[in-house]
Order: sequence, then structure tokens, then C-alpha cells
Amino acid sequence: MRCPPDELIAWKREFLREPAHTLPPLARFLTPFYQASGDLNELVPINYEDLKQRIQQSLPAHNASADLYMEMLDAEETLYVGEHCFHYNQHFGINSTKARFDELNSSLENERRSRKLEKAAHSQQKAEWDAEKEGIDQMADNFSDDMREQADLVKSLKKERDSLRMEMDAEKKAKEELFNAFGSMDE
Repeated sequence: MRCPPDELIAWKREFLREPAHTLPPLARFLTPFYQASGDLNELVPINYEDLKQRIQQSLPAHNASADLYMEMLDAEETLYVGEHCFHYNQHFGINSTKARFDELNSSLENERRSRKLEKAAHSQQKAEWDAEKEGIDQMADNFSDDMREQADLVKSLKKERDSLRMEMDAEKKAKEELFNAFGSMDE
């Protein structure tokens, strides 16, 4: 920032066009905010909600809407965002190591939660599939039992038919013998 005005203006222009490549390494976490700022023009009203959202994206582990204040701490200027503090240094302005660490921890915790949710969803899906499989197995067992009952019924009906046929044959034979006996009496 301590360069001749022409170089500073060129840097600012490039900064608004490509913040991810122009920002110092310690400030790259602010890229979403600077990208939104670079999209602003004087013809369209500023969308403050979008800028707030981009700031929040830059620091997901912190409340970007919290109060911002500065005070001296151990002879060092300290910037406070809510209860989180950032120390100034001569290279960048804000030492964001703790913020980045907090952000990484937050991301890691979010990833763990996400994996737990995925695991729970998979377990629930597996339980549903197991229950469905058990239901299908039970339906197959019931169907097999019904088929066995039907087969047993058919067998018993065939036996009854055969016994009725035998009775009818015996009756027919008895009638024929009786008819023959009456016929021989007539002669």
C-alpha cells in the first residue's frame, strides 16, 4: 500500500478484477467479499445483504454481524469482531491465523456432522431395505404355505373323488348284479 499512486491505482483495479490472485495469502479467505465488491457499479443500488452474506462466507466460524471495535492490547492494535480478536501486523494488517484455524475447525466439524448424517441416512436406508426384504421373505413364506395348503387340498379332493368313484363303481356293480339277479329270476 506504500507505493506510488499510479501503481496503487493499478493494484486496486487488478484487485477488484481478480481478488483471489491479488490478495495477500493471509487475506485470501476474504475473496468472496471482494468478489462481490468488484461486481458493484454506480448504476445498481448496493445489495448490502449480499455483501453481508459474502463476509459471512469468508468467516463462517464467526458472526460477521457482530460489533467491530479496536483497542490496544499489549502495545498492539487489536481488532475485535464480536468476541474474536485479530492483531494488526505490518505486512497485511490483520493476522487471520486464528480465524483461519477456527474456520478450518468449523469446516472439519461440519464435515464430521455431514458424515454422521450420511451414515445415519445410510443406516436408515439399510434398515428400510432389511425390513422390506424381511417383508418380501415373509410374503414368500406365506405364499409357499398357501401353495402347500392348496396342494394338500387338491390331494384330499382327489382322494375323495377316487373314493366317490369307487363307491359309484361299487353301486353300479351292485345294481348290475341285482339287475342280473332279477333278470335270471324272470327266465
